[in-house]
Amino acid sequence: MLLTPFYKLTLKMVGLIVAIVIACRLTQDYAMVLITMVGVFYSLSNQRGKALVIYLIFPFLGFFNPLILPHTPAFAMFSRLGTLAMTGALLIASVRSPGKERIPLGGLYFFMIVAVISSLQGWFPMISFLKLANFLVFISGIYIGTRNLHHRPHDIVLLRATFMALSFILVFGSVATLPFPAISYITSLKYYIQEGGIAYAEALFESNESAQIALFAGITNHSQFLAPALVCINVWVLCDMLLIEKKIEKAHLALLGVCPLLIFMTRSRIGFFGYAASLAFVYTFTLPKSALSGRARARLSGWMFALLILLIVWAVTFEVREQTISRWLRKTEEVQTDQRSLKEALTDSRQGTIELCMSEFRRSPLLGSGFQVLEVHRAQYERGEISLFSAPLEKGILPLMVLGETGILGATVFGIFLVAFVLGCLKSKYIATLTLFSCLLMTNMGEATFFSPSGGGGVLWMLTAVGGFLIDMSNVVERRMGTARAGLRAQFGFTGAR
Repeated sequence: MLLTPFYKLTLKMVGLIVAIVIACRLTQDYAMVLITMVGVFYSLSNQRGKALVIYLIFPFLGFFNPLILPHTPAFAMFSRLGTLAMTGALLIASVRSPGKERIPLGGLYFFMIVAVISSLQGWFPMISFLKLANFLVFISGIYIGTRNLHHRPHDIVLLRATFMALSFILVFGSVATLPFPAISYITSLKYYIQEGGIAYAEALFESNESAQIALFAGITNHSQFLAPALVCINVWVLCDMLLIEKKIEKAHLALLGVCPLLIFMTRSRIGFFGYAASLAFVYTFTLPKSALSGRARARLSGWMFALLILLIVWAVTFEVREQTISRWLRKTEEVQTDQRSLKEALTDSRQGTIELCMSEFRRSPLLGSGFQVLEVHRAQYERGEISLFSAPLEKGILPLMVLGETGILGATVFGIFLVAFVLGCLKSKYIATLTLFSCLLMTNMGEATFFSPSGGGGVLWMLTAVGGFLIDMSNVVERRMGTARAGLRAQFGFTGAR
């Protein structure tokens, strides 16, 4: 079968991304300097498609499996400075792109103003301000860089090929790691690799204890990152097939068939619930708006329903035989001795973060306790355990995190932003953007990465906000071309179909 021009371009982008990964590995990440310079050049010369390709690849590089792409301490600096430089360059170039087509993210800027006010009386204002600046730069790059993409059809095709290439790399690259447990199960075997090396870890995995070590990470650095990324990729591929291809494609089906299997292997509960919710979002928002023929749409609906039935039958069968679902949801192999209720088992791992968010809210109900900081950060900084630029935190559920960090005022403004985002998407007919952004919010119900562009959130933002918007812009281009053709036919008196 001959490859179409789009898939030829996709293969070229696969080769480019692999080449960048190899270059970073061989140069201990110093290749990032050259990549950044190229990205800035593309931005200033108004080649936004190529600039956004680099902007898109940056966050993906940060989450490659360390056995595939080890990162030096300099990587974080190169990545952040590169993002900052490219955002500035995109801002300078954006004045040459008039129009009103943009992702409806304006409400987030009002929320960030509230977050600044909250952080002034928070746990550690300086860390909060630096994290706000990091998020502001990242979001501004997305907001500015994608504005009025409908003027650039060739850039849309290039970006779409890049997203497809990243999907192939993440999905089938992860499948390719299966013969190498030390790589594919690094989430579980990281400690043993550090203790005894790769051979020791693989021998342990192949022993009888392997049942206890089953968190699949593929080519990424953690199973809890791979699962939500796969959920978002699954939805992006579905939206691309329904709204752009407008027919059932074998390459798309290959990705859609493998994604749920890999999600199950991660043993991520948010991956399970996110996948189920994402199918509901596609069925509700995207499928009714697709241009598939009536027969193809009915066939796809039938397949989705059949997939749901097969998943239920599979789950029941393996639950009866091996209690697979119970072990997965409870995160334990000793189901018989686990005295917790299912609700307790599902919430245990997040109970500490829930209580943390609520204690921050009780400290200051109106304004919260500061953007993306913890009470312990001050003491850790004084002991030299963290710096102003590296203050990690883990907070489980996005709504509670917003409430704890910015209080009632911040939660209200964030809620207004969400309503405005939905209404903006509906008004502008951004169906893919709405569908994918809903998935982004859903994946943040387990581990809140919404405001962490350097902590997994950057990749998910790219897959959902940018990925969805470029699909919608492709449809804008198609609608405008159709309108132009209709105008020409009317002008020259051609009223019939051709």
